[in-house]
Amino acid sequence: MYARFRAGSGSTPTVESFTAIDATKKGGSVEMLNSAQSWINDANRVWGGVTVRRYNKAIVRWPANWTGSTISFQAINTPQADANDPFAVVVDGVLQASVTAPADTTWHRYDVNITPAPGGSTVEVWEPFLGRNAPLNNDADSKIEAGYVTGVWGTPITAPTSSTCIVTVGDSILAACDTNPAIYYGVVGQLRLLARPLGRLVVSLDYGSGTLCGDGYTGANLATLIQQAAATTGATTVYVLFQIGRNDYSYYGSTATHTPAQVGTLLQACVTALPAGYLKVISTPIPQTVETANGGGFTLGNYRTQEAAVTGTNVTILDGTSYGIITGTDLYDGVHLKVSGVTKNVNGVKAALGL
Repeated sequence: MYARFRAGSGSTPTVESFTAIDATKKGGSVEMLNSAQSWINDANRVWGGVTVRRYNKAIVRWPANWTGSTISFQAINTPQADANDPFAVVVDGVLQASVTAPADTTWHRYDVNITPAPGGSTVEVWEPFLGRNAPLNNDADSKIEAGYVTGVWGTPITAPTSSTCIVTVGDSILAACDTNPAIYYGVVGQLRLLARPLGRLVVSLDYGSGTLCGDGYTGANLATLIQQAAATTGATTVYVLFQIGRNDYSYYGSTATHTPAQVGTLLQACVTALPAGYLKVISTPIPQTVETANGGGFTLGNYRTQEAAVTGTNVTILDGTSYGIITGTDLYDGVHLKVSGVTKNVNGVKAALGL
């Protein structure tokens, strides 16, 4: 943390502290580096010659019982080909503001007015939707479009911890929603809101266009990342929600081909490599408007069958088609969830996650 000066109301400037934010100060954050995750290509941190430090999306929490009416933070956004979702400012579990940062690989300052409770509030900034940049499903790591909090003015920041955490592994089904900010209204955000009164943290490893077999990692690699993410919270009880696999079906043959059996094998390898004490919850893909055979002749149902066959200690299999999601009502594009669909998805998985 260092100090800087701002103009005061008189002739004497006021001293304003600045705390740089990295993975050690965010909630549930892992810096993505080849030295720590072997499948990561560090060249994918560079956008137009500018290196943007790469993380999963996380939360930044202000000190407990915060009473200030303004928070000030610095943020950066990579270029965005898919979407430019806002950061969410959440006070006591309620969305109070959205902040959209320019997608220009430049640091910007944001001063946000909030209304804390009289005795002080829990104030957080949630980082926005992440999405894999093209090429997709090519059996290699790729750039991830993202926005990150990189600093906070006016207060020291420490990473929140919890005895219990939930790690989410998924794609845009978990991350997206028809209402912005998706990080608040989508499945991950709504799980965070359920976990909050229990003092638990939700760690997000999901991102748009993610696949199980096509993003460059092995089952053991993914298990390593999950454990790294869980360790950031200090949790001794760890739930892992897998809701992924739809894109292995949908992107089949775009740049690589992955059969249902390959998806099942990778997921099984990941589950097997995780500690036995972890509570692993596998939600098979939710219904889609179109589920006809892909270029390999496989339907989405074939992928569900393979995921449902995964076994192991503390493994719970949930049928994603049993949540009551109606494609013509609860999906806004035949694939992604409306708010109504998010509610059904969350209701379908929450009990297995201890919520």
